[in-house]
Amino acid sequence: MPASEDPAGPRPETLQIKQDQTPADPPTARPASGVDPATLLARIAALEAELATAHNGAQVIDLSDQRALQDVGIYRYHHPLGNAAAYKERLRSLEGQIDEVIKSSRAILAADMFTFDGSLARGRKLVGDLSKLMLRAYNAEADKCVRSLRSGNVRAARKRLESAVTAIEKLGVIMEMRINPEYHALRITELELTADFQMKAQEERERAARNASSFANSAGLSRSWPPRKSDSRRNEPTTLASWTP
Repeated sequence: MPASEDPAGPRPETLQIKQDQTPADPPTARPASGVDPATLLARIAALEAELATAHNGAQVIDLSDQRALQDVGIYRYHHPLGNAAAYKERLRSLEGQIDEVIKSSRAILAADMFTFDGSLARGRKLVGDLSKLMLRAYNAEADKCVRSLRSGNVRAARKRLESAVTAIEKLGVIMEMRINPEYHALRITELELTADFQMKAQEERERAARNASSFANSAGLSRSWPPRKSDSRRNEPTTLASWTP
């Protein structure tokens, strides 16, 4: 026989049980069952050290190994522009786009419904803190690539930055954390534009040096021609008629 319903409505305990049974959070966004919070915190504390040492030893890519084409005078521009000033202007515009993506919190992606120790609020705070840590490590690697960049080693710098993306995604797999491909593409474009700017600036310096040398040579010829009379007599062979004791 079915039990009669309580006229006062369902009890709070019953509501709590029903809410707990509702699968509000995606299963993939929750940590695996049996994860020890202390172990997770220890892993988060070690992430920065792991990222700092991820490119040491055999994982470091020598950026000078990819300069074979440049050594034989071959360079292909990634973004052909007219002069170095145009590259500087494009780089300034790109920096604005990078800043906009960071300020809008779109540079790094992560699960929004991650729970930590049974609390969604604590889980979101943990994801936010770890996201800042991961993004700081990625940006540090990107800035290092830009500072050490040479026009002939863009491929090696790109590979180094992509290795950082892979490392971050691997370390943040529990929280589905990864660098936004849109943001990564902007940083790759920054590498390419910087290399193009360096090459274009070098070409302009060499062209200016050649023009200055040509102008100096032509100016020297104009000053020394026609030769002075004394110089012309000095250069003439001495003859008996012209010789005076």
